[in-house]
Amino acid sequence: MDWLPDPGDYFGFGRSPAEPTFAGLTELNLDVLGALVERWDAVRADMAEMSVTAEHDMVGGAAHAGWRGENATVTRDFLGVTADRFRFAHERAHTVHGLLQTLHDDLAGVRRELLQLKATALERGVYVDQEGAVHPAEHPEMTLESVRLREFLPQEPFAEELPPGTYEAMVATDEDVRRIVDRATEADRLAARALERMADEDAGEQFARSPYPGAEAAHAALIREDATAFVELARDDELSATDLHRMDRYLEDHADDPRFAAFVVDEIGMAEYLLLADRTDRAATELNSAGPLANDLRAGLGTALSTSLRVPGDMSTAPPGSPAYAQWLQTGEGRDYTRRYEAFVDAGGSRLQGDTWLAADDRRIGFDVALDLLEASDVPVDDQFFFDATRDLIALEREDPDIWSHDRFPARPGDEGYPMVDPWDPQNDVVDRMLGMGAHSNPDAVTAFFDPEGPGADHLEYFLGDENGAGRRLDSGDGLRDIISVPSPGPGLAAALEAAATGLSPGGAPLPGETHQHSEATVRVAEEIWNNLSRDYQGASELSENDPARIAEGQVLESLRPALGNIAADYIADVQYALTTQEIEPRPEPHADLDSENMALMLHALGQEPDAYAAITAANEAYTYVTIDASLNGGSADEEARQGQLTAAMTGSGQVAGLMTDAHARAMYEGHIAADEAHNATVDQVQTWTERTLAATVDVGLEGIRGAGPAAVQMREAITEAVFGTFTQDNQATAEEQAQRTYANSQQYFREEVVLAAVESALERGDHDVSSEEASGYRSTATREADTGFSVGSTKSLHL
Repeated sequence: MDWLPDPGDYFGFGRSPAEPTFAGLTELNLDVLGALVERWDAVRADMAEMSVTAEHDMVGGAAHAGWRGENATVTRDFLGVTADRFRFAHERAHTVHGLLQTLHDDLAGVRRELLQLKATALERGVYVDQEGAVHPAEHPEMTLESVRLREFLPQEPFAEELPPGTYEAMVATDEDVRRIVDRATEADRLAARALERMADEDAGEQFARSPYPGAEAAHAALIREDATAFVELARDDELSATDLHRMDRYLEDHADDPRFAAFVVDEIGMAEYLLLADRTDRAATELNSAGPLANDLRAGLGTALSTSLRVPGDMSTAPPGSPAYAQWLQTGEGRDYTRRYEAFVDAGGSRLQGDTWLAADDRRIGFDVALDLLEASDVPVDDQFFFDATRDLIALEREDPDIWSHDRFPARPGDEGYPMVDPWDPQNDVVDRMLGMGAHSNPDAVTAFFDPEGPGADHLEYFLGDENGAGRRLDSGDGLRDIISVPSPGPGLAAALEAAATGLSPGGAPLPGETHQHSEATVRVAEEIWNNLSRDYQGASELSENDPARIAEGQVLESLRPALGNIAADYIADVQYALTTQEIEPRPEPHADLDSENMALMLHALGQEPDAYAAITAANEAYTYVTIDASLNGGSADEEARQGQLTAAMTGSGQVAGLMTDAHARAMYEGHIAADEAHNATVDQVQTWTERTLAATVDVGLEGIRGAGPAAVQMREAITEAVFGTFTQDNQATAEEQAQRTYANSQQYFREEVVLAAVESALERGDHDVSSEEASGYRSTATREADTGFSVGSTKSLHL
């Protein structure tokens, strides 16, 4: 109809087969669409006035005119129909204006976000070209694919060196570009479809009743229409390639929309939805084995499942068990969630069966399939759902400790080692897998789950136990695993403890330019984890004098040592304070009150594990650069005060360095670990802890350092080189040095290549005059106190 706007004309996408692109969106001129919005706003106002006039003057006048007879009745009816047409015209104008205004706002927001993303990406060292492709800013000729090749083929020589974190920043930027463009695509499709629908339904009669009372209702109706179509496809016994691609398109558009997700999951039913995931996965793999369709469908189904299990608010405002949460559960939305959640638990605990069973060699239960989906989801797991689900899974295993003993994919004749092959796979343990999923998806949710002051105050003790014994253990299950014990804990708990204590996904680092600060909750979790486990060393003067600690080699919690090392690295300022009780600046707030009495023994135990040693050493040396710079370039203009700060800084740094060197040597010569393999840290490890330490100190903003203090970008290369030099020296320690706790080469390297280099770097960056005598004094103080600290640290585990 000529009175409706053509969806293909006003902003360049609409009915044309082309979809929004990065280039089209960033260069989009919204003047035409803006003028159309204004015109329809005027039409809406005119139609509103005409509708009121028609109702009042025509219908109202006729009703009070005193007309009599058959002609009067016909006339009044005609006037009523005519007034209705004015009212319908107003409704249509209102809806069209709303659709155009919403589209205009969405596209303007998308354009603004994309332009802002280009600017912020440059700050992260990423250049976004006019087509939306990402490149290293220093080497714009390189693509994401070529940089990814460098990451996964580190043995290949590359001429160009990229700054730390470049690959991660490129991946994050690329995902942001896709997410924002996808949002524009969905807005485009919904607006065009709604306008087309209104035009089609008006084809027989101009100014008929609008199919939608407003823009929001139009969007909701179209989303429900797509959800209904998706459900119909899902119920087909045989899924063709066309069906799978249509389902993928629906999920791409709407999986993260709560209306779509709830309708789809509820209409299909939770158990059948989980079976659908298996059906689509197998069908897509068969039909598109070389393509991304199977992964795309899994991610879409996972996103929809996760979205359907979201709760308003968060753990800070409405934790499960709180009055606010209980009140919400009484609403219609809350009752729907309860039914959906109960169906999740019911379907999760047993092997799935329905119209289509899982394959005969696939013994997964519902929780296994659900976690396959949640792990693939593009949206973070909801923190309240995570708390509910993990708590209830714990309740299930408390009632039946053998519940996770099922073999997801049991061994069959022909498999290597059959029939005595150990069928245990860590993914069989649903609780551990849930913890790992939460750690990587939403660290805040895991922090809330373990927070000692939250509703899950007993959760940490359940998993860790106390000095009188370990916590959670799984029964060994069937006869085979009576012989081959089930390992515990799994990788999920280690990941969850690290995420909960640090606020970052395991092994993750803030992107360049981003800060990293602990919250009160993460600090509480870190304190509880550390101090719980350090109590095992109470009263011991040697690691061997006490009963074996839970994290000792061969003990039940040995596998947690890398995660504990990462926690120590993330709290390196508080670790140094606990060792020395000397205030060191900068010490980011809030502070963690870590057990000082047993700190040395705990650190020494962790330092014997390769990954923990690497993380703590890298963080300690990065922090050394920061504290030296803060001492010399900080707010104090008094030389004596600077000397005092430098002394405190080197005492803590030296003691950690000495402890790590001794622990490393002990592991090599008493544990017979090959120094050139197991204890060689990767570039990624060093860069991760350099970034995390700087983000928690320098990048947070050290206002007290004159001249803006050390630029983090100037420190990264020096720190990385220094840390690798330390690893090289520590790997060369001799058995005699280990026996005597004297490590001359390592100590000399720490003094000259780490501490002295950091002093020189700080002096060069300072913006105030320092006499040669004063500079010499700083060098002397730093190296002397570093030497003393190193010697104390390397023997501290013997003299507590």
